[in-house]
Order: sequence, then structure tokens, then C-alpha cells
Amino acid sequence: MNKIGKYGDIIRCIPDYGGFFMQKVRRTERIVAMTKVLTDQPNQLFSLNHFSSLFGTAKSTISEDLGIIKEAVVNYGIGIIETLPGATGGVRYLPYSTTDRIQQLVEQLCIKLTNPERVIPGGFLYMSDILFSPQLMTSVGAIFLTKLAASKPDHILTVETKGIPLAMMTARAFNVPVVMVRRDSRVTEGSSVSINYISGS
Repeated sequence: MNKIGKYGDIIRCIPDYGGFFMQKVRRTERIVAMTKVLTDQPNQLFSLNHFSSLFGTAKSTISEDLGIIKEAVVNYGIGIIETLPGATGGVRYLPYSTTDRIQQLVEQLCIKLTNPERVIPGGFLYMSDILFSPQLMTSVGAIFLTKLAASKPDHILTVETKGIPLAMMTARAFNVPVVMVRRDSRVTEGSSVSINYISGS
């Protein structure tokens, strides 16, 4: 249960032995909450009014909070906070990777993939543990965003293989849907596009 305080800040009413005691939301709490909202939904544009209404705080105060978040995100190399002006503007989090982070991830993957124990019968390379690692695929998706942000894709396309987790995390970074290519369509997946190829042989 929440109430709006005298100065526009939100006051949490917390149950206490049959009654309520009031506790104002401090700036540190707002910053933590806003950071959580932004980083949970990369590339999603939020208006300042959204946060102003959420915390019952003036937009000027929200702007100051976002300035602190923006500086911290850049200083720790975990992306950028982008502010877009205008009536349709707002703020969004872009999980860009620094050159050092990209290099570290590439080296980490190289070490994993060059392990001789990964070679399985038939000369194939075992990669399931990598492709189905949410942490690794999130990092790789952020790299694709860093390198391909200017392309502004409408969708992320993948085939019906083990590349689906990577496609999902890349789509999350770009905040766009995933489109999957498969041999046969399924009625449960809704509308589809069928393409037939004529053999030249």
C-alpha cells in the first residue's frame, strides 16, 4: 500500500502489528528500481512520466536520478543509458559491450571450444552447454547489438536448430521479435509464409 507524500515522493505504508507505518522512498531505492526496470527490458523506451507516476516524484528529480544511473553504467562498462528528447522521447538502456569485454568473451569461448574433449564421435563438436547458457548467450546477444545497432533490424531470423537461444538473446538486446524458419509450419504458431524452390537439376 502506497501514499503520495507532501513533497510528491511516494510513501510506502508497511503493515506493523495491525497498523501501518510510513516510509518514504529514498533516492537510492528509486535508482535501484529504475536500473532494474531499464536493464530488464533493453532497448525499451520509457517516458519520464512513467517513472514520475511510478514513484510519485517530479520529472526533474527523475532526470537527476537517471543522470546518476547513466554515469554508473558507463563507468562500469555495462552499456549506456540513452535519453531521447521530445514528446515521444524517453529513456532506454542499451546493453553495449566494451572492446575489452568483447575480447574477454571471445577468448573465453575459444578456450572452451578448443578443448579436445569436445570432439564427439563423427568428428562433431559438442556445443550444447555453450548455446544453452543464458549468461553466455546474453553476452553474445549484446555483442551483436554493439556491432549491428546501426542496422536497426525489424526481426531476428533463425532456423529450427540450436541457434534459437542465441536468436532469443539477440532479439532481447534489440527488443524485436524472433522469426523461426522450419521445414513444416504448425497451426499452433499462427500465420506463416511458405516458399517453394524449383530445382535446377
